[in-house]
Amino acid sequence: MTAGTAAVILFCGLINLCIYFHFRRQFVRLVSDICRYAEQVMRGEPVQIQQNRETLTSKIVMEMEKRERLTALRLEESKREKQQLLEMISEITHQIKTPVSNLKMYCEMLSEEETPLYPSPPCAVPAADTPELSSAQYLTPSADTPELSSAQCLTPSADTPELSSAQYRISAADTPAFQGAAGGNTANKVMEQQLIKLEFLLDTLLKASRLETDMIHPEMENRRVLDTLAAAVNNIIHKAGLKNIEISADCSSSIQVCHDKKWTAEAIENILDNAVKYTPKNGSIHISVHVGEMYTEIRIQDTGKGIDPAHINDIFKRFYREKSVSQEEGLGLGLYLARYIITLQKGYIAVRSVPGEGSCFSVCLPNRI
Repeated sequence: MTAGTAAVILFCGLINLCIYFHFRRQFVRLVSDICRYAEQVMRGEPVQIQQNRETLTSKIVMEMEKRERLTALRLEESKREKQQLLEMISEITHQIKTPVSNLKMYCEMLSEEETPLYPSPPCAVPAADTPELSSAQYLTPSADTPELSSAQCLTPSADTPELSSAQYRISAADTPAFQGAAGGNTANKVMEQQLIKLEFLLDTLLKASRLETDMIHPEMENRRVLDTLAAAVNNIIHKAGLKNIEISADCSSSIQVCHDKKWTAEAIENILDNAVKYTPKNGSIHISVHVGEMYTEIRIQDTGKGIDPAHINDIFKRFYREKSVSQEEGLGLGLYLARYIITLQKGYIAVRSVPGEGSCFSVCLPNRI
């Protein structure tokens, strides 16, 4: 190989190396520009410098902006539809709860009513001193006989002796009508149980819908804690009364803290609902408020079954339920929602529990935000 040939080969190699480094530099610059413009597009900032230019970078940037706008429109539409669905669920739930509450009230009124003396239709049973009547003989209404309704007044017979009101008695044991009246109380209880179950399902649906989107927006104002506690207790007092559970509160009317009354009452109500659910009959729940240096503590102490220490950190998880309480109604959303609401207000919830003795939930709200 001559010296001239070697020089040509060396020159060609240098030329190729220069071309490689040149295009590599251009490629690195292109990738760097695309990454920078992509970050700008993701922040929603238009890339004015690359608009309508006949370059590869401009084409890529314009395509990314087009995709970003399309994605933003779809996301906005999805959020709008989800919000509309949430509002519809919430509205339907509130509308259904009103007739359910009315039906529960009427069930209680029906259960408290006394059984009427002459249910329709009654069965007349002859007394010991009353001549026996055949199936063809019927009661004959007269001036001395108490007025009967159309269902109680039967066809008179000419040979039927007249009976006064003292000459017959009503047999409750052998009368289908009375059996039906006694069964009516059972039917009222069954209907009341089904209404309670329906109300529980509606509450669960409402809680689940609130968690699906950012529906909870606390409006922080300096309010009396006593008013918030009253709102929470009023919603749970009926359920506590069914188990004869006493709810007492120790709170000064002068204690105020910055919080959202509606949502904080919802959180406390969820904790009280759990306390009532897992406290046996004739138990008690005590609420007390303590003002500290940084936080105001709302303490809820019950005499329930308590919580296993191994699961005390799991009770605030979404849909979590202990196996020992799986027979009780619930989906494991109440405490999760309570902690979520209090956390949004810069507070926290602590719990102490002794199995078999009860639990104590502390809702702590900051004195200053």
